[in-house]
Amino acid sequence: MILVVAFFLGVSGFAQEKDWKTIRKAKAEKFTELAAKEFDLTKDQQKALYERKLQHFKEQEAISKKVKQGKTVSKEQKQKPNKTFGTYFSKLTGKKYDELAPFYKKSYKEMQKIK
Repeated sequence: MILVVAFFLGVSGFAQEKDWKTIRKAKAEKFTELAAKEFDLTKDQQKALYERKLQHFKEQEAISKKVKQGKTVSKEQKQKPNKTFGTYFSKLTGKKYDELAPFYKKSYKEMQKIK
């Protein structure tokens, strides 16, 4: 009986992780699609942006897991994934944060629709 429960808990956890990976990929695709239209990105730039956005999500998730586990995470550590991605995206587009802020807002709203 305990073995059966443990099996289902393991499968459930794996399914949730798989679902998050699927959602993360879909959100990265949406962000890339919107950025490509907004900033006229080449195919190579789109591919690099998609991979970098996936990495950004993974870094955010790692921080979130540490917080949920009760580990101490500094404000700087929490902000690092966003700052790193923001710097990359700014260089890619040639735009400063103030110029990118409306795009971030729009893309965030679109990504929130993906569940």
